[in-house]
Amino acid sequence: MNKILATSLLALGLFSTSSLAASDGSLKYSYSYVYLKCQSASCDGAVTRWHKMEVFYKQAGGIPPHNEVRVYWNKNEPADIAEGRYFAHTNGDFCPDGSRMTAKWIIGSDFRPTAAIATDCSGQEHTYSVHEFHF
Repeated sequence: MNKILATSLLALGLFSTSSLAASDGSLKYSYSYVYLKCQSASCDGAVTRWHKMEVFYKQAGGIPPHNEVRVYWNKNEPADIAEGRYFAHTNGDFCPDGSRMTAKWIIGSDFRPTAAIATDCSGQEHTYSVHEFHF
């Protein structure tokens, strides 16, 4: 009985780890210190703090088959919108009304995000450039 329980727990742990990796696709870019610089007049060149960024790429079967880029940065999580190889969509932090801020990321040929168009809680769009911080 103990062997069955231990085997089940081990299998569950392996399954949950592999299912997370499989659901996001393959890791294509990762950097620990990524920050954004606002390019819109509305935010006057504001710069965010740096956070770890990870970019995954997956090809999914279906009718029709599709490609999806998934970005994780700060409080942004993938929005499960497949728009091909050069764009990613994320949901950001929560707004007071319960909705979420959103962002559309422009992805370069090397899978590094180059820009983001973020929509804040009031519906206003802000354009950001994406940068790596090097010590």
